[in-house]
Amino acid sequence: MALTTVNFEGRQSSLFAVAKITSADFTTTAFIPLIKLPANHIKLQAYLGVKTASGAALTLSLGTSGAPTGLLAATSVAATGKTAVSAAAALGNGAPQAGEVIGATPSTGTSTLLEAYVVIEYIVFGRQQVTES
Repeated sequence: MALTTVNFEGRQSSLFAVAKITSADFTTTAFIPLIKLPANHIKLQAYLGVKTASGAALTLSLGTSGAPTGLLAATSVAATGKTAVSAAAALGNGAPQAGEVIGATPSTGTSTLLEAYVVIEYIVFGRQQVTES
């Protein structure tokens, strides 16, 4: 009988970064920095959750300043619900990433009833070997 070796990298819990977006953010089409992720992070999941919908035809994209639609292309915020980023490439294909700032790029328009959240679930590669105090 052959023995199988399992490489165990340790355990850690997922971390969540959350940023709120409101109607006031739709006065510009510039990239708005929201979440700073540390070096060696691995994104597991990302989504835009719209809690209170806008009546206007507004959109929001998610990504970095260099790739503003890298996580999520322009998505309507006119209805409540959750829009998940499911593409492995958009999340980094499970490879550790350099530190980066995730942000939103809104369309302009009038919105009075918008409350949305950007949520990034991630781990930090090697964090399980770090003692936190």
